[in-house]
Amino acid sequence: MKVNPATILVVEHEPALRRLARSVLEGRLGYRLILAERAEDVIERFELGQVIDLVISDYHLPGMDGLALHHLLQRQGYRGRFVLTSGDPRETVPMPDGVAFLPRPWTIDELTHAIWAALEQR
Repeated sequence: MKVNPATILVVEHEPALRRLARSVLEGRLGYRLILAERAEDVIERFELGQVIDLVISDYHLPGMDGLALHHLLQRQGYRGRFVLTSGDPRETVPMPDGVAFLPRPWTIDELTHAIWAALEQR
């Protein structure tokens, strides 16, 4: 197992994808992992001062979409990397500078590559 000092927060409302993220990111790759089901859970983490190096968020979340979450976190001072994932075509998802896009369904290799690419840009 590779040990990585980065902390990754995954925001995903589908339990199966949260379990897969835990298995791959924490179990296989050794990242510190925080899982959240809703954008509100993420906001609470940041208000508590949780240090996050990378946020991977589904675009379609209950209550607030992933892009709105990105904007809110930036207003709260988050300067880490952000990956937005969606089953929608890339050209239909508005993508600001500094946000990477990971199309769904993704493979474990695609997820791993997206993480490495995002963390290299820190």
